[in-house]
Amino acid sequence: MIFNLLIANPLSPDGIGVWIAAILTIAIFSFLYKDNPLFKFAEHLYVGIGAGYIVVVAWHNDIATNVIQPFKDGLIAVQNSDSSGWINIVNPIMACVIGSFLFFPVIAPKFRWLTKYAFAFILGTFSGIKVAPVIKEKLITQLSSTLDRICAVSNECAAQVASITYTPETSAIFNAAFVLLGVLCGLVYFFFSLEHKGGTKIVAKTGILILMVGFGASFGLTVMGRVSLLIDRIQFLLGDWLGLLA
Repeated sequence: MIFNLLIANPLSPDGIGVWIAAILTIAIFSFLYKDNPLFKFAEHLYVGIGAGYIVVVAWHNDIATNVIQPFKDGLIAVQNSDSSGWINIVNPIMACVIGSFLFFPVIAPKFRWLTKYAFAFILGTFSGIKVAPVIKEKLITQLSSTLDRICAVSNECAAQVASITYTPETSAIFNAAFVLLGVLCGLVYFFFSLEHKGGTKIVAKTGILILMVGFGASFGLTVMGRVSLLIDRIQFLLGDWLGLLA
């Protein structure tokens, strides 16, 4: 009976896809028993398809869009006597030259020292562009939003707190205050210009405790996500492939 279910419409597009997905899923799960050629095949297939996909996406989204197309536009502009087109010609050429330095350790070991200049340019440019926005978005904006949250909640709940009433709305201010406390303690833990002793040590210890709670919750969420993927694969094998689930 199960065999009949397995071979139902084996040549249909959906049936072939289900069979391929089921075989590869079992091949990956076979590693739970021990390393074997079937698992290695599935692993290499996954890595190969992933690498090929990344190459295609990089070609269309980066090289074709940011190098080839601007270069073509620059050539057309120069042919039309537009001097601004030289910028679109020079920039892609510089990008290709600097990027080619990264391959020198493999294709020309004698000139591998040029790789240092490529890395210096890339890291320096990235730092100059990203450091200020990251500090603003990840630090200043977060602190500002935390303080704004406390101010907004406290204004809304001031009358209720004064009348000694406790509602879900008034409890929000305590949640906001706890968030602010956790943020400040976490920042103090990473502030190394001041020695962690006395009151600073207590605040830093509180910060690392809050960080550990956050990391634990994040890890738990990750585990739940992986378990959800496992359940989905089991449902696929028992339902879509074997047809044992209604």
